[in-house]
Amino acid sequence: LQMHGVEHRVLIPVHYRRVGSRIEFGGEFVIRQTDYALKPETVAGGTIKVNDKVAIRFHVVITIVK
Repeated sequence: LQMHGVEHRVLIPVHYRRVGSRIEFGGEFVIRQTDYALKPETVAGGTIKVNDKVAIRFHVVITIVK
């Protein structure tokens, strides 16, 4: 995964299933913003902070057309 000019290997567990002509893939993984030289945002002069960890979830559907 590359963001903000920084690249790290990420193990992404993927689940899949096939339903008729559709194949569905999905998964979730967590990264830390600071690992990619990103600074977590703050609001109200720093009294509200965003967590460094970010969960990335995805769902991809492929339909096979014959």
